Amino acid sequence: MKKPLKPSTPTYWAAACKHLSQKDNIMKSIINSYKGEFMGRKNNGFHTLARAIVGQQISVKAADSVWNKLDKLVKGKMEPKVVAKLSDEKLRSAGLSAQKANYLRNVAEFFVSEMNGTIDLIKHDHLELAEKLINIKGVGNWTVEMFMMFHMHSPDIFPIGDLGVVNAVKRHYHSHFIIPAPAGTQPKKNTKDKNSVKNAPLDSNLRQNDKEQKKQTIQKIMEISETWKPYRTVATWYLWRSLDPAPVEY
Repeated sequence: MKKPLKPSTPTYWAAACKHLSQKDNIMKSIINSYKGEFMGRKNNGFHTLARAIVGQQISVKAADSVWNKLDKLVKGKMEPKVVAKLSDEKLRSAGLSAQKANYLRNVAEFFVSEMNGTIDLIKHDHLELAEKLINIKGVGNWTVEMFMMFHMHSPDIFPIGDLGVVNAVKRHYHSHFIIPAPAGTQPKKNTKDKNSVKNAPLDSNLRQNDKEQKKQTIQKIMEISETWKPYRTVATWYLWRSLDPAPVEY
């Protein structure tokens, strides 16, 4: 049995933490809560991409469960040639949907045919590689972003489409998501809440105009993230860490 892959720390991690702590007191507090922890990199790009496929649109806990079953299925050999030979039935037995089973096989075949079986892609041009990956059926922007963060160690990736990122920013930067009442208007009386105020949290208005509010949320988060450049990958990792009981890995 192969020895577990040991993750390596991004070379920019210390500099990133210093930069984020100097620029943003809220982020500084989050970073200080997890001293000694960091995002790792495994030298198996297929492993990273396959895990991202498994984690699409499901919880971290559910993704871990499926991944563990898949890892047992391949007996610890998470390699393109091994996965490419698995039948739909076996992939489904690990908890993958029929769609994800196809996606995973597509990724395996890409590594076998396009990358000649090479699994460590750290030396490849990032943009060129991203363009190749996005053309694989089943690999979207979020999956490419996970790959660029966890395998390529690109320092400034910000997956705005990730629900965990959105929830973490709204939790820690809640004071930024306040909509002031229009000038000259009075807040409606709330008989159930004597402490109601003019300024209501953004979430309280979602039912009135869901699309508009979501758009405002994304815009505000992007504005906040400007402070974290050029290390939004690190900021993202700490935002996830603040929500999850264990560090996120891909």
